[in-house]
Amino acid sequence: TRRPLRGGGGADSVRVSAPNSCAWTATTSAPWINITGGASDTGNGMVRYSVSLNAGPARNGTITIAGHTFTVTQNGVGGRLGASHNDVTTDAVGPR
Repeated sequence: TRRPLRGGGGADSVRVSAPNSCAWTATTSAPWINITGGASDTGNGMVRYSVSLNAGPARNGTITIAGHTFTVTQNGVGGRLGASHNDVTTDAVGPR
């Protein structure tokens, strides 16, 4: 499912499905993506993130959750944000 956000910035979330004993973390190296909630958890959870205003051309960034890559694409101001999907499922147990 895609929930579009304008290039002017906004927020979205990713649902994580994992076994109860699986600890996971979410990280990003893109300076314009900020993880605002659920950066780490055990079992099922939700990672919340926001994106900054994009006054330039379209850009791509990633959020890595339990070793799985979640891609975020954002157009410039007036455009929309599209995420590759809004769910991440992992069967990994422990850190990767």
